[in-house]
Amino acid sequence: MDKKSRWLTKPFSALLAATLLVGLFLGGSLTAAASGESLEVVSQDTQVRFSEGVTFSVAVEGDVDIVEVKLSYRNANGGPWSYTYLDLDPSPRVETTFTLDTSGGTYVPPGAAVEYFYTIRDAEGNVKKTDPQTLIYTDTRFEWQSTTIGPLILLWHDQPRRRVQALEETLRESIGRVEDLLQIRLEQPMRGVIYNTRDEASEAFPNLSTTIDEEQIFHGFAFSDWNLFTGVGLSADLITHETTHLLLHQATISARPGIPSWLNEGFASYVEPGSRPASPESLERLQPREMPLRTMGAVPGRLSDIGFFYRKSESVVAYLLETYGEEEFRDFLGRLNQGKRIDDALTATYGFDQNGLERQWLASPLGESHGEDSEDDGNLFLQLESAFLGGLVLLVVTVVAARFLFRRLVTRPRPDLVDDDPDDYFRYPDDYPPNN
Repeated sequence: MDKKSRWLTKPFSALLAATLLVGLFLGGSLTAAASGESLEVVSQDTQVRFSEGVTFSVAVEGDVDIVEVKLSYRNANGGPWSYTYLDLDPSPRVETTFTLDTSGGTYVPPGAAVEYFYTIRDAEGNVKKTDPQTLIYTDTRFEWQSTTIGPLILLWHDQPRRRVQALEETLRESIGRVEDLLQIRLEQPMRGVIYNTRDEASEAFPNLSTTIDEEQIFHGFAFSDWNLFTGVGLSADLITHETTHLLLHQATISARPGIPSWLNEGFASYVEPGSRPASPESLERLQPREMPLRTMGAVPGRLSDIGFFYRKSESVVAYLLETYGEEEFRDFLGRLNQGKRIDDALTATYGFDQNGLERQWLASPLGESHGEDSEDDGNLFLQLESAFLGGLVLLVVTVVAARFLFRRLVTRPRPDLVDDDPDDYFRYPDDYPPNN
C-alpha cells in the first residue's frame, strides 16, 4: 500500500472507531432500557388466608407509565405455569394485588410450595422480570413444628415432642423399607402435615362427596403432584401409608395413564407397620357382592364397598410380593413406568393379566400363617358387619313382637343398632386424586 492510501485510511479508521463507540453506547442504553432497568420493584409481599386464598401484592415504579403487571405461578414441585394480569391504572407508580383462590376447583393443600414471579411492562415497551420466589401455603391457625425423618419433613402442632420422637425409629425403619423395596431415593424431601383431630382437618382436607365428608371416611390424603400428604393423628401406620403413596408415585411417574388404585392402595396398606393382610377365603365370605380386580381401578364411591376394597387390594399385593418376591415386583413396576398397561405389565412379569392374578390369588393359601388371627380378632370390618347384621335381626324380631303385642304401635329403627363410626374400620386414606 502506498503512502497516499495509508493516509486516507487514518481518518476512515478514526471515523469507524467513533461510530462503533457511539453504537455501543446507544446499543447498551437501549439494551438496558429493554431489559427493564428503568423499572424498579419497590415492594412485593404475600399473605396467606388459609382455606380462602393467597394474596399477592406488588408495588412498581418507572420513568413512564406502567401498563402491565403479570403474575406467573405454579406448583413448586414442577408442572406448567399459570398466569394472570393484575388490575391497574397506568401510572409511573403502580400498586396492585391479586388473590389466588385455594379452595374448590383450585384447591391447594396445606404445606404446598408455590413458585411465582412478576413480569412488568411500561408504555415504552421496557420489560422487567423478577426473580422466582417460593411461598409455603401454611395453615395459619396453628403454630407448626417440624421433624425430619429420612426423606420426610413431618409438620405437627401442639403435641409433646416425646410423642413424635417415640415414632421416629418406627417411621425411619418403615419408610426405609419402602425406599429399599422400590430402590428409590427422592431428590427433594416430601412434606407431611399432621392434624390432631378430624375437626381440625375438616378445613384442610379436599371436599369429595357430601356423604364421604360427613361420615369422615378418610383420615388423610396424599397429593403426589405436590409431593406432600395431610393426615389426622400421629400414627406410624397412617404416616407410612401416605409416604408410600408419594414414593410409589415417583417410582411409576411415567406410567400412563397411571397405576390402578388397587395397586396404589394395596401396596401402601401392605407396608404399614401394623399390616395384617386378610386371606382370600375370609374376604370372599365378607363380601357377597362381586368386586372383580379388573373393576378396582379407582376407589369405589359407595361407603359399603370402601372397606372391602382396601382389604382386598392389600391382600392381592401381599400375594404378589410374598409369592414372587420383591425383584419381580420391581420389574412389574418398571414395566408400568415404561408406559405398559396394567395387563401387559402383569403378563410380561408374572405370566398372567388381572383376571389371571385374581384366580391365582383366590386359590392361594395367603393369610393362613397370620391371616387367621386377622379373621378372629383383627378383621374389624367383618366384626362390625356381623354386629350390624345381628342388630338388624334383633330389630326385625323386636318389630314383629311389638306389632304382635301392641298392634297399633309403630316402631322405628333404633340408631344405636346402626354403626355410625366407620373411622374405626375403614383403612387409611386414598391417594387424591386417584391414580387411574
